[in-house]
Amino acid sequence: MSRRAQIFDIISSQQAVYLFDEFDAIGADRDLDNEVGEIRRILNSFLQFIEQDSSTSIITAATNNIELLDKALFRRFDDVLHYSLPTEKEILNLYKYKLSIYRKREA
Repeated sequence: MSRRAQIFDIISSQQAVYLFDEFDAIGADRDLDNEVGEIRRILNSFLQFIEQDSSTSIITAATNNIELLDKALFRRFDDVLHYSLPTEKEILNLYKYKLSIYRKREA
């Protein structure tokens, strides 16, 4: 039994939230010239396991390189969330908010 099959057996038997981080490592576009056969087989089997999954678990995946992902993955997940880097103003506001508890209280 492959590791992928073992993972999806666990997903089916133990309800939880499962995170596949750095997903572009196994979810890279199969049409890219530099992809090797083994990575394509891994992605194909992952896609099959996702399609066959009938568990109540939540399966999530994260990547910094969305443009590298195979388009078939987007059809397998219910939602795709995009996050952008914060602006300088947002970072400054966050610092001010987090550090506000250390303000010297006036008597």
